[in-house]
Amino acid sequence: MGKLVDLDYIQKITGMNDHDASNLMFLLSSNEEVLKDWYAEMGEDDHQYAKELLYLFKEALNNIEIEKKLKKEKEFSLANSVLKKF
Repeated sequence: MGKLVDLDYIQKITGMNDHDASNLMFLLSSNEEVLKDWYAEMGEDDHQYAKELLYLFKEALNNIEIEKKLKKEKEFSLANSVLKKF
């Protein structure tokens, strides 16, 4: 399976620095076994940090989807206003 996202994309949509974006890439690209090992070895602070990174990424993706929907609605409204003239 290829990468779904890369560091540049993460940084572009979230504004994360290299360190945070790299950590997020680890979380997104690791398999279940690696994540289980990581979780067992890390403490609560690291777990919370990972949750925050994932939350920020999810919010950035949600914002992109909202922007796409708003753009479509605007285009649809514009088309409707042009069609009303006929």
